[in-house]
Amino acid sequence: MHLNAIKLKIIVLAGTLAGAGFCAAAETHTLYRTAPPPPKDWADTTARPANWAIRLERPGLPDLYQVTPNLYRGAQPTVQGMAELKALGIKTVLNLRSFHSVKDELQDSDLKQGRLQMNPWHAEDEYVVHFLKIVTDTNSLPVFVDCERGGDRTGMLCAMYRIVVCDWNKKEALDEMIDGGFGYNPAWHNMVRYIQKADIAKIKREAGMTPPRGSAP
Repeated sequence: MHLNAIKLKIIVLAGTLAGAGFCAAAETHTLYRTAPPPPKDWADTTARPANWAIRLERPGLPDLYQVTPNLYRGAQPTVQGMAELKALGIKTVLNLRSFHSVKDELQDSDLKQGRLQMNPWHAEDEYVVHFLKIVTDTNSLPVFVDCERGGDRTGMLCAMYRIVVCDWNKKEALDEMIDGGFGYNPAWHNMVRYIQKADIAKIKREAGMTPPRGSAP
C-alpha cells in the first residue's frame, strides 16, 4: 500500500528527537531498558519480566498498559475512558482501526486525535514509520495507542517501538508481544514474520531517527 493510501489524521508538530530518549522518564530523562517501578494500582498478579509493559486498571480502559512513561496501549476506550486518559496525562489518542474511529468518544475532550487506518493482515513499513513519527513527537507525548482489542495491531506497533526506540532485540520484543497478556491472536502470524524480517536501520532512517546517509557526523 502506498503512503498516500494511508488516511492519517493528526497534526505532527516539530520536535522529533532521537529515538532512545523516548524510553526515558520525563522527570529524570534517565533511559529505561526496564520499566519504571509498578504504580500502586498495578493489576498484574502473575510474575512477568520487569521490563514488560505494566498493567493498569482504570474504568473505561480495557487492557490498559503502560509501555513506557511516554506510551500507553489498550483496547478502544469508552467516553469515561477518555476522561481517565486525560487524568493520566495523555495528550494524544492514536486509533488504529480501519472502520471505526474514536471521534464520538473524544467529542467532549481536548485530547488530540490520531488515526492510522491499519488492517491486521497488512503489516508494512509505512504504518510503522508513521506510528514512530507520532510516538517520538515531543508535542504529542504521552500517547495512548489502541485498536479494537488492543492485542494485535497495537501489539505489533508496540513491538516495533521496543526495537526501534527502546533498543530491544527482536526476540525480546516478540516475547512481550506474544506472551505479555495482551490477547495476541496467533492467527496473525504475518505480524511475527514482518517483525522478524524488518529492516530496522531503514525504518529508523525513514522515521527521521538517524542522520541521513552522507551527512556530517
